[in-house]
Amino acid sequence: MIGVAAVRRTWLWWHTVAFLVGNLGLGVAIDYWDIYVLGQMDPKFRDVPSAAFEISLFGAGLFSAVGSALFLAGLALAIRLWGAESPRGMLLGFSLLLGAVDALGVRLLYSWSGGGGSYAPVAWVCICCFPLLYSVALLRLGCRHRRLS
Repeated sequence: MIGVAAVRRTWLWWHTVAFLVGNLGLGVAIDYWDIYVLGQMDPKFRDVPSAAFEISLFGAGLFSAVGSALFLAGLALAIRLWGAESPRGMLLGFSLLLGAVDALGVRLLYSWSGGGGSYAPVAWVCICCFPLLYSVALLRLGCRHRRLS
Protein backbone atom coordinates (compact mmCIF):
# COMPACT_ATOMS: atom_id res chain seq x y z
CA MET A 1 0.00 0.00 0.00
CA ILE A 2 2.89 2.36 0.71
CA GLY A 3 4.29 1.62 -2.75
CA VAL A 4 0.97 2.46 -4.36
CA ALA A 5 0.83 5.68 -2.34
CA ALA A 6 4.31 6.65 -3.54
CA VAL A 7 3.49 5.91 -7.17
CA ARG A 8 0.01 7.46 -7.28
CA ARG A 9 1.02 10.59 -5.33
CA THR A 10 -2.49 11.39 -4.17
CA TRP A 11 -3.53 12.25 -0.64
CA LEU A 12 -6.18 9.56 -0.80
CA TRP A 13 -3.53 6.85 -0.58
CA TRP A 14 -1.45 8.64 2.05
CA HIS A 15 -4.48 8.95 4.33
CA THR A 16 -5.09 5.23 3.89
CA VAL A 17 -1.48 4.42 4.78
CA ALA A 18 -1.67 6.68 7.85
CA PHE A 19 -4.88 4.97 8.96
CA LEU A 20 -3.27 1.54 8.44
CA VAL A 21 -0.10 2.46 10.34
CA GLY A 22 -2.04 3.91 13.26
CA ASN A 23 -4.33 0.89 13.46
CA LEU A 24 -1.58 -1.70 13.11
CA GLY A 25 0.88 0.12 15.35
CA LEU A 26 -1.47 0.41 18.30
CA GLY A 27 -2.82 -3.11 17.73
CA VAL A 28 0.68 -4.58 17.97
CA ALA A 29 1.52 -2.46 21.01
CA ILE A 30 -1.65 -3.58 22.81
CA ASP A 31 -0.95 -7.23 21.98
CA TYR A 32 2.61 -6.94 23.27
CA TRP A 33 1.41 -5.28 26.46
CA ASP A 34 -1.29 -7.88 27.07
CA ILE A 35 0.90 -10.92 26.43
CA TYR A 36 4.39 -10.05 27.61
CA VAL A 37 3.74 -7.43 30.32
CA LEU A 38 0.38 -8.40 31.81
CA GLY A 39 0.54 -12.09 30.88
CA GLN A 40 -3.07 -12.18 29.73
CA MET A 41 -3.31 -15.12 27.37
CA ASP A 42 -4.96 -18.47 26.98
CA PRO A 43 -3.59 -20.96 29.55
CA LYS A 44 -2.38 -23.30 26.80
CA PHE A 45 0.11 -20.61 25.71
CA ARG A 46 1.68 -20.08 29.15
CA ASP A 47 4.83 -21.99 28.19
CA VAL A 48 5.10 -20.43 24.71
CA PRO A 49 3.97 -16.78 24.82
CA SER A 50 5.60 -16.13 21.45
CA ALA A 51 2.96 -18.36 19.80
CA ALA A 52 0.18 -16.32 21.39
CA PHE A 53 1.89 -13.14 20.22
CA GLU A 54 2.17 -14.46 16.66
CA ILE A 55 -1.52 -15.32 16.58
CA SER A 56 -2.45 -11.91 17.92
CA LEU A 57 -0.18 -10.26 15.31
CA PHE A 58 -2.09 -12.10 12.61
CA GLY A 59 -5.36 -10.80 14.04
CA ALA A 60 -4.04 -7.24 14.27
CA GLY A 61 -2.84 -7.42 10.67
CA LEU A 62 -6.16 -8.78 9.47
CA PHE A 63 -8.24 -6.19 11.32
CA SER A 64 -6.03 -3.28 10.20
CA ALA A 65 -6.03 -4.49 6.57
CA VAL A 66 -9.83 -4.81 6.52
CA GLY A 67 -10.23 -1.44 8.21
CA SER A 68 -7.87 0.38 5.86
CA ALA A 69 -9.42 -1.24 2.77
CA LEU A 70 -12.87 -0.11 3.92
CA PHE A 71 -11.47 3.34 4.67
CA LEU A 72 -10.02 3.58 1.15
CA ALA A 73 -13.29 2.31 -0.36
CA GLY A 74 -15.27 4.87 1.64
CA LEU A 75 -12.99 7.70 0.51
CA ALA A 76 -13.10 6.63 -3.13
CA LEU A 77 -16.86 6.16 -3.13
CA ALA A 78 -17.52 9.48 -1.42
CA ILE A 79 -15.18 11.32 -3.79
CA ARG A 80 -16.91 9.69 -6.76
CA LEU A 81 -20.45 10.41 -5.49
CA TRP A 82 -19.94 13.95 -4.24
CA GLY A 83 -17.29 15.06 -6.70
CA ALA A 84 -15.16 16.31 -3.81
CA GLU A 85 -11.41 16.57 -3.96
CA SER A 86 -9.27 14.15 -2.00
CA PRO A 87 -8.37 15.40 1.50
CA ARG A 88 -5.18 17.43 1.86
CA GLY A 89 -2.09 16.69 3.89
CA MET A 90 -2.87 18.82 6.91
CA LEU A 91 -5.21 16.10 8.18
CA LEU A 92 -2.72 13.26 7.66
CA GLY A 93 -1.86 13.06 11.36
CA PHE A 94 -5.55 12.91 12.14
CA SER A 95 -5.86 9.78 9.98
CA LEU A 96 -2.99 8.23 11.93
CA LEU A 97 -4.68 9.06 15.21
CA LEU A 98 -8.08 7.77 14.15
CA GLY A 99 -6.52 4.52 12.94
CA ALA A 100 -5.18 4.06 16.45
CA VAL A 101 -8.58 4.94 17.92
CA ASP A 102 -10.15 2.25 15.74
CA ALA A 103 -7.75 -0.37 17.13
CA LEU A 104 -8.35 0.87 20.67
CA GLY A 105 -12.12 0.75 20.20
CA VAL A 106 -12.01 -2.88 19.11
CA ARG A 107 -9.88 -3.76 22.17
CA LEU A 108 -12.20 -1.92 24.53
CA LEU A 109 -15.20 -3.75 23.09
CA TYR A 110 -13.36 -7.02 23.65
CA SER A 111 -12.57 -6.20 27.28
CA TRP A 112 -16.10 -4.95 28.03
CA SER A 113 -17.78 -7.99 26.52
CA GLY A 114 -15.42 -10.43 28.22
CA GLY A 115 -14.43 -11.97 24.89
CA GLY A 116 -17.54 -14.13 24.78
CA GLY A 117 -19.68 -15.08 21.83
CA SER A 118 -21.46 -11.71 21.79
CA TYR A 119 -18.18 -9.93 20.99
CA ALA A 120 -17.74 -11.04 17.37
CA PRO A 121 -20.77 -9.35 15.75
CA VAL A 122 -20.25 -6.10 17.64
CA ALA A 123 -16.53 -6.07 16.83
CA TRP A 124 -17.09 -6.61 13.11
CA VAL A 125 -19.66 -3.80 13.07
CA CYS A 126 -17.07 -1.53 14.71
CA ILE A 127 -14.29 -2.70 12.38
CA CYS A 128 -16.45 -2.13 9.30
CA CYS A 129 -18.42 0.99 10.22
CA PHE A 130 -15.80 3.18 11.89
CA PRO A 131 -13.48 3.48 8.84
CA LEU A 132 -16.42 4.22 6.55
CA LEU A 133 -17.80 6.89 8.87
CA TYR A 134 -14.38 8.46 9.31
CA SER A 135 -13.78 8.58 5.56
CA VAL A 136 -17.04 10.48 5.05
CA ALA A 137 -16.25 12.84 7.95
CA LEU A 138 -12.74 13.45 6.61
CA LEU A 139 -14.06 14.47 3.22
CA ARG A 140 -16.72 16.71 4.76
CA LEU A 141 -14.14 18.35 7.04
CA GLY A 142 -11.69 18.76 4.16
CA CYS A 143 -14.35 20.26 1.88
CA ARG A 144 -15.46 22.70 4.55
CA HIS A 145 -11.86 23.76 5.15
CA ARG A 146 -11.30 24.48 1.43
CA ARG A 147 -14.44 26.62 1.27
CA LEU A 148 -13.40 28.75 4.24
CA SER A 149 -9.92 29.51 2.94
